[in-house]
Amino acid sequence: MPRTPLLLLLTAVWTASAAFPQQPVNRPVGFTFGDGSYLIETDAIRGDGVLLEGEAVSTNVAPARVYLENSGFAILGVGSQVRVFEDRVQISGVSVEMLRFGSPALPLEAGGLEIAAATPDARLSVFTDRPTVVSVMVSRGEAEVSLEGGRVLRRMPAGSAATFTRTAGEIRIQEARAALEIARICMRQLELMAILEEYVPGVAQRRAGLVEMLSDASSGLLMPRQAQRDEVDSPEIPTGLPAIDPEKLITAAREVHFRLNQEGLDESGCGQPDCAAAEPPRWRNRFYGWAGGFTLPPPGCVLCQPGERTGPPESLQPPPEIRVAP
Repeated sequence: MPRTPLLLLLTAVWTASAAFPQQPVNRPVGFTFGDGSYLIETDAIRGDGVLLEGEAVSTNVAPARVYLENSGFAILGVGSQVRVFEDRVQISGVSVEMLRFGSPALPLEAGGLEIAAATPDARLSVFTDRPTVVSVMVSRGEAEVSLEGGRVLRRMPAGSAATFTRTAGEIRIQEARAALEIARICMRQLELMAILEEYVPGVAQRRAGLVEMLSDASSGLLMPRQAQRDEVDSPEIPTGLPAIDPEKLITAAREVHFRLNQEGLDESGCGQPDCAAAEPPRWRNRFYGWAGGFTLPPPGCVLCQPGERTGPPESLQPPPEIRVAP
């Protein structure tokens, strides 16, 4: 066959494509929605976003909802991160509530453990802010906790909670510790939300009520860090640890966790991308779902000055209409 210019061109294109194979394109595995700003990888998102295979979702001071391709539905708590794949969901921290596992049900991975739905109606929450400690709280149905690709550690019914701790190559299962671990993480999430108090009317009072609920249920053992520093500086030094009722504490933690995820406390700013009153987007998680330091944004923009809004924030309230003067 004569070596025509067209044949030479086609040969060169084929050789180049063989030398540099195309990278597979990640396909969508779900979509997300948040009351405030959150991240998909390093992109700051406000509202809804498309989630591709292997991408991470990170929240700031408001929860985000994750809708999976298999009809699964999860709520990513304040200051948390998950990475979603076609066959699993990896939890970096700190809280994830799985309301619906979907079909086929995707297992959750956290701290070397696999948490799966043992019944189709399973609803549970996973809490972890350390790579060796994972707490599971089951609200409905049954769940199964096992080593990743290994033996089953425990089958958990509705209403149960347990903490799984990896020490010296072994797994310790503690039901009594679960209440304190879950409540402690909820308290840290409430601390993280303090940035909203200056900009969102009503948040301070609602947040204070949830903090008081956890503090009372833990007999004063759990409190915000500023309150802990104030107590250390006081002349009265307490002796011994207070007695804690695990049932009372886990009940309070369930209520606080539910209200944190469902009430949509974040409605800061007017919703415009350049609004200075909106909370700053959080960049990559540095410690299992927790951001580094937060800096307060400047006072509100011309559309949304602090104190102008009245009444409780509505999580899905549309931004105000912007009128341009002729």
